[in-house]
Amino acid sequence: MRRFLAAAYVILGATTLACSGPPGDTTESTNSALSACDTAGCEVVTLTGFDRETLVLTGVNAAGEELSIRYTADTEALPADLGTYEPPDPCFAQATAWNHQIGPDHTEPLIERLAHFATFRCNASVTLGEGNLALSFRPVPYPPQPT
Repeated sequence: MRRFLAAAYVILGATTLACSGPPGDTTESTNSALSACDTAGCEVVTLTGFDRETLVLTGVNAAGEELSIRYTADTEALPADLGTYEPPDPCFAQATAWNHQIGPDHTEPLIERLAHFATFRCNASVTLGEGNLALSFRPVPYPPQPT
């Protein structure tokens, strides 16, 4: 069944899947995803906004603090571990598309994907440097929801 649902997510594609944040408090879902951070300066952030002109992401960390994160040409775009996503995580299709779009340049599809992550309130593991520069960025799944 899990393979069927994962295949359904891929078939639906990133542009037709309606993503939204998990039910409940975003701090709780961010806290549960903290295992995605294994380096100093790393935070799991629930993304809430993105400015395409300045490449500034906004989001909320596990402590409930609002952050502005600057995505730059030097930000390391890391692939999502798609094996950690479980249905009904609404951002699986976004992470799948991300893995096909990351590269050395800020392409229009990559910038659009960052906007989608924010629109759909997806989680990301972000390693922050001085001045809240994003040193690395990796999409991470929502924690499993109780059934």
